[in-house]
Amino acid sequence: MSNLLKKGVFDSVIQFLAISGSRIFLVASIPLFSIYFPSEDIIKVDFFLISSSLILILITLGIDSGLAIVADKKKQTHLSQYFWAAFFLVVLFSFVFFSISLLIVETNIEENFDFNDYKSSFLYAFNNAIILVVFSFFRWRGQVKSASLLILLANTTGISIAYILIVLNKSIVSFLDGLVIGSSLGSVLCLLYTYQCLGFLNPVVFRKRVYLLAVRLVKLSLPFCIASMLLLSRRLVDRSIILFFGNALLLGGYITTSRSGELVAFFISIPAIGLSPLILQYAKEKKGKNLARLVYIIYAYLNLFLSISTFIAWKYFEGFLPENLLNVYPMIPSIIIGTLIFSQTYIAGYGFIIKKDTKHIATLSFLFLISYIIIALPFAASGKLKFAISIGYIGSSLIYSTTFIYLSEKRFSFGYPIKKVTATNIFISCIAIAPFL
Repeated sequence: MSNLLKKGVFDSVIQFLAISGSRIFLVASIPLFSIYFPSEDIIKVDFFLISSSLILILITLGIDSGLAIVADKKKQTHLSQYFWAAFFLVVLFSFVFFSISLLIVETNIEENFDFNDYKSSFLYAFNNAIILVVFSFFRWRGQVKSASLLILLANTTGISIAYILIVLNKSIVSFLDGLVIGSSLGSVLCLLYTYQCLGFLNPVVFRKRVYLLAVRLVKLSLPFCIASMLLLSRRLVDRSIILFFGNALLLGGYITTSRSGELVAFFISIPAIGLSPLILQYAKEKKGKNLARLVYIIYAYLNLFLSISTFIAWKYFEGFLPENLLNVYPMIPSIIIGTLIFSQTYIAGYGFIIKKDTKHIATLSFLFLISYIIIALPFAASGKLKFAISIGYIGSSLIYSTTFIYLSEKRFSFGYPIKKVTATNIFISCIAIAPFL
C-alpha cells in the first residue's frame, strides 16, 4: 500500500496546487472583504457565488461525478467519447436554461431580480462548467499532471483579473466582473488544450455514439445533480431564516464565518482529491481498502483536533475578531465543526459510486435539508435565532454524514470504524453547541 499511498499523496499535492489556490483566495475573499466593505457587499458576493453554483449544477447535472463512474483507463477512446457527450450536454442545457431565462424576462417578471447580475452569474457558471468537465475528463483519464496544470492556469487567470480590478476600482462589482472575465479566458484555454489532445469528434461517431452515451451519462449523473441542488438549498434556507428573523448585519457575519469553515474543511479534505481515483481503482483489492480506511481515520482525528482547537480559539481570542463577526460570536464553533462533520461524506462515500447506485444520494440530501428545517425553524420562531442556525446545521450534518457513510458501507464495505467515528462526531457536536449552554 506504501507505493499507492505515495502516488496518492503526489497526486494530491499536484491537484492541490492546481485547484486550491484560486478556491482559497475566492473563499478567503469574503472574510477579507468584510473588513473593508459593508455587509450588503458581502451578501452580494455570497449570493453571486450561490446563484452561480446553482446554475452550474443545473447545466452540468452532476456530469463530473458521472465521468468518475464510467471511467475506464483501459478504454481511453471510450472515455473520450464520454467527454464529448458531457460537453454536448453542458452546451445544450446552458442554451435551454438561458432561453427559459430570456422568456421570463419577456413576460415582464424580471423586476423581481437584477437581470444583469443574473447574466454575470450565468456566464461565470457556464465557464466553470466547461472547466469542470475538462478537468474531470483528464483527471479520470489518469492525466493528473495535465489536468492540474491546465486548471491552475485557468483559475489563476480568473482570480488574478478579479483582484486587479477590485484594487483599481475599489468596488465589489469590479471583483465579480473580474471573475467572469477570468473564467471566460480560463474556459477558452481548457477547450484549446482539449482540442490539441483529442481534435474534433468524427460526425459519424457523434451521431452513432455520443447521443447514447449522453443519455447514459444523464441517468448516472442526475442523482448527483439533485443531491447537489438540495445541499445547496440549505444555504438558501439558512440565509432566508436569518434575513426573516434577523438582519443583514447578522447575515454578513454568518456568511463570513460559514465561508471560513468551508475553507478549513477544504484544506483537510485535500488528500481525497488525489486519493479518490486510486481508492476507486483498487477498491476491490486489500491495498485499496486499507488506503480508504487510513484516509477516513486520519480525517476523523483531524476533525477532533480542529474542533477542540476551534473551541479554544473561540474562548480566548474574542478580542481579535473583526467587529462584524462579534454578532455571530457564539455560532463560530458550530458553523466550523458542522462543516467538518458534513465533509466526511467526501472522504468515505464511495460505495454508491462503486455499485453505481446513485439514486439514494439524492434522497439522503433531501434528508439533510428536511432535518435542518425541522431542527432549526422552531428555535428561530421562538426568538433563539443564533442557536437555531447552529443546532440545525450541527444536527442535520450529523444525521446526514452518519447515514450516508453507513448506507455506503452497506453497498460496498471498506471496513470503516463507523461507531467510533460517530461517537467522536457526537462529542465534537457537544463542543460546538457549548457556547449556548
